[in-house]
Amino acid sequence: MSADVYARFTLPKLLCLSVGTLLAWLGLAAGAGREPGAGLGRWPLAAPSAACAAVLLLSSLFSLDPAVSVLGDVRLSAYGLLELGLLAALHLAAAAARPEVRIRDVLGAVAASAAALSAYGLAQKAGFEPMPGLALALPEGRITALNGNPVWLGASLLMGLPAALFFALSPRRSERLLGASAFALTAVGVLLTFSRAAWAGAATACAAYALLRAPARRPWLAPAAAAAALAAALVWGSLGGQRHGLMRSDSHRVQFWLASLRAFARDPVLGSGPDTLEAALGPVKDAAFLGALGLRSTTSHAHNDWLQALATTGALGLGAYLWLQLALLRAARDALAGPGREEA
Repeated sequence: MSADVYARFTLPKLLCLSVGTLLAWLGLAAGAGREPGAGLGRWPLAAPSAACAAVLLLSSLFSLDPAVSVLGDVRLSAYGLLELGLLAALHLAAAAARPEVRIRDVLGAVAASAAALSAYGLAQKAGFEPMPGLALALPEGRITALNGNPVWLGASLLMGLPAALFFALSPRRSERLLGASAFALTAVGVLLTFSRAAWAGAATACAAYALLRAPARRPWLAPAAAAAALAAALVWGSLGGQRHGLMRSDSHRVQFWLASLRAFARDPVLGSGPDTLEAALGPVKDAAFLGALGLRSTTSHAHNDWLQALATTGALGLGAYLWLQLALLRAARDALAGPGREEA
């Protein structure tokens, strides 16, 4: 069956399913918020999340390509407001849940999801595509799983590593076995993405968890483990980068950064629209850009999160995004300083 047939007959069904799931989770979040002891009123991310959503919707309304902003780029599964809305609805439902919902359940879901996604990528690496209709050549042999891109896959997988460590260090033997297995499977997946950002993020996440769990009688153990993990990530990143030609792309990224700033200058308030960087870069390619990358070279991401937000959602979008990031840091700080530090 051709890709065109797959697109015409399956994508509308998947779209309806996604919208239905989104509405169901939004309804669950709204219903949970009306129950005693639950709700979003004290959720520290409520205001910045609402600001981000408002800017994204407004930017999509004036987007260079509203369809891409809402539905996403067909080449990348992680794009589009619909998928972002689904993830936001899941988060809202979790935030509005009753207090007795255990953090352990959330960590278990994260660890299991990351391990399953990594297993999918390993199957791809072995030459087996679990979903034949999605079969594509792996970019330079880097696994993509269901994310459509090795960088996005690495960003998704690394969140599962500290969650798996939580269970790998459990006093229960069964949880230790499952946690260690999930950690090993996810770690291999992170390595095979050949995303240096994912490697550094994974090392940082595991080091942070080790520091928080460090026994008082051996305060040197966690910093030593953190340093070793970071050194291993840097060495692996250098070797893997040379093997996969990633070092050659480093100089190109400077041109993408500069072009993103020029795109922002054209639409400084709301940007070009979510996920429309590729279209926004077209008119701003200068001689240096063309000399370094050629006429046809382009990208859907600025290779810098803040510049991506600045170019596609403008100053308002970057401001809302920075507000959300600061709120996350404050929430983590408060959770670790509060009485529920062990649970946090």
